[in-house]
Amino acid sequence: MKIIDLNLNNLDNKEENIIVLGNFDGFHMGHLSLIKKALMLEKETGYLTSCLLFKEHSNKLINSDNNFKFLMSNQDKIQMLDELHIKIAFLISFDENFMKLSKENFVGNFLHKKLGVKSIVVGEDYTFAYKSSGTSKDLQEIGDKCNIKTYIAKDVLFNGTKVSSSLIREKIKTGDIKSANELLTRPYFIKGKVVHGKARGKKLGFPTANIEINENYLIAKDGVYTTIIEFGQKKYLSMTSIGFNPTFNGNRITIESHILDFNEDIYNTEVKLYFLQRLRSNIKFNKIQSLIDQMKKDLIETKKIGKLYKF
Repeated sequence: MKIIDLNLNNLDNKEENIIVLGNFDGFHMGHLSLIKKALMLEKETGYLTSCLLFKEHSNKLINSDNNFKFLMSNQDKIQMLDELHIKIAFLISFDENFMKLSKENFVGNFLHKKLGVKSIVVGEDYTFAYKSSGTSKDLQEIGDKCNIKTYIAKDVLFNGTKVSSSLIREKIKTGDIKSANELLTRPYFIKGKVVHGKARGKKLGFPTANIEINENYLIAKDGVYTTIIEFGQKKYLSMTSIGFNPTFNGNRITIESHILDFNEDIYNTEVKLYFLQRLRSNIKFNKIQSLIDQMKKDLIETKKIGKLYKF
């Protein structure tokens, strides 16, 4: 896949393409339906498939939300597009200049003249241009004048509810990882580095990898989860605790993963952590043995869930 940074490369793109537009945070089943349509058009027309990615989520500028949490980093999105066989990824900063583009300039000058767009694929609720004044219908009407064909895909519903990144965020925040994964069509994941912790898990007979996330990911609700941890091109079943370690009166949120049947030094290793299912809330135990007994139960449940995922 070709990656074109539009902030660094001011040259116009000469390759005629079909562009998919949206925020694409999470690449859920709704986003995947747009990608599928673009790939079908690629076979029919011969135009290359492309996608426009913002270097920053639009919420950070439009709503001045510096605490906004992402479902995916840009690196994650680029990897996903490559796996989906999209041919070009355009990257651009969602700054004030871009935000203030008129509807006509966005379509006629930016998409048509600069990017060489011949067809556009968007969802029904897509908005663009200054103050999000442009709708998918506006995109279609302006595109017609530039000889650009616009395809507006219908909303994707799951159990009667429209699939959206906002809905998935709510599921993750409430710990409903199972539902979030159904909407994503894959396990939700975060990335980070294994760092030194207080080694409490090792003393309890459950050594853990303490993970320090490397992006502004949305972290799941406090609790214990069945997870899969990936590093060195291998995946291992694990159970992960997220929270303040109430039994030990912790004062900061930690992410600690106990990797099953594993006993190696992986400090400073970059890992990818997939969430499969939430097991329980965090509990403050009065006795350490009570915590150990509960962790043994968590381990049994994790192995059961792992078998469903062939681990």
